[in-house]
Amino acid sequence: MQRLQDLPTYLNPADTQVYYEPISVKAHNHHHALKALNGSGHSREALMAILGTYIATKENHGTSLHTGFSGRCSRPEVQRYDGLMTKLESLSHDYVQKHKSVPREWVDAVGPHRRHLFAELYNSNEIVRAFSQDILGGPLVLPELDTYALGTMKTSQFFSARASTRPSNLNASLSTLSQVRTVVLVDDSGSMTESGHLSWSNNRGYPESRWLQARRILAGIAPLVAMQNAHGIDVHFLNREPFYTGLRTSAAVDSAFDYDSPGGGTPTGRRVNDILDAYMSTLRYYRGLMPLNLIVITDGEANDEEILHMSIEEHVTKIVHRGFPAHQFGIEFVQVGDCQYATRHLEKLEEEVSRHHHRFQRDVVGVTPATRISDMNPEKMLAISVSGIDARLNGYMRSKGLNV
Repeated sequence: MQRLQDLPTYLNPADTQVYYEPISVKAHNHHHALKALNGSGHSREALMAILGTYIATKENHGTSLHTGFSGRCSRPEVQRYDGLMTKLESLSHDYVQKHKSVPREWVDAVGPHRRHLFAELYNSNEIVRAFSQDILGGPLVLPELDTYALGTMKTSQFFSARASTRPSNLNASLSTLSQVRTVVLVDDSGSMTESGHLSWSNNRGYPESRWLQARRILAGIAPLVAMQNAHGIDVHFLNREPFYTGLRTSAAVDSAFDYDSPGGGTPTGRRVNDILDAYMSTLRYYRGLMPLNLIVITDGEANDEEILHMSIEEHVTKIVHRGFPAHQFGIEFVQVGDCQYATRHLEKLEEEVSRHHHRFQRDVVGVTPATRISDMNPEKMLAISVSGIDARLNGYMRSKGLNV
């Protein structure tokens, strides 16, 4: 079992440092940097020097460059990375447009600067380090730059045809789990110590707590996923920063749950945003990342519901605008416990996300309140999740009102 300290090692800054001679002419904003680029002679060394001076100027000013509502809730290192990458892509777009093509020297100059920005994020964000395990060749390898990385693709990508609506495919093969990175976010708020829903109970004569029910279900899920995906699952909790990667056995899950007891609030929005931020930031650098399958097990209403709604909407928008396939990430919310107030809020979330489904013609978020569950077990939990993967892979939207 891997905990936070067992994640991939930090990168040596010297391995990703971009060496250049800072230029003497102005390059402190987009206009001046572009002017310097166009008058540089276009050698790799000159282009790298101008880009380095421009990026360093932006870094030194400490400008917050992350946009959007959920972006303001992002960790500082993510705000900085996203903002500088956006600046770099915007500058690249205008430079390439001027030259009507992508000079090899430009690609060779941009790549190392992108890697340097990503390395700084990698060393400061442990969730990014976890997702980077899927980068082929490791984070030091320079990925191929496509039209999105170079900033030359500005059009949104939608399904070419309207996606049909079908019932959930609960018989979809578990083998689809081999194609995704499965991450589970577990509610560890104080209310998880209360009695759970009977449909989740292993012993109908003994009222298990929601915490024990979630633990038992997840302990059964880990080996099932590991049979399809050698990595197993990653487990995060709402109220503790350390998380666990590569859990493949029931014993590993039990150890994760034993580390601490439930307590605190329900910051679902912030934690979902942290995970999506890290995934999308890594995906921005390396487009070959495995699709994300995020399962959220919760018993109550999020304390930060507005952040949750906006985070989902903004990250779905990024997926579409950056040209990723419909199956690039999905989230399944599953309720443990029978709090009717919490059920109403999950149903509200379902209504909220259905707008994105029809707007973008893709099934990204699934919601399963306790009222729609009978005899929950690990196999059924995975069937719910796999039905979402199946819908995204095959380009249809699941109909609402799932009952299992």
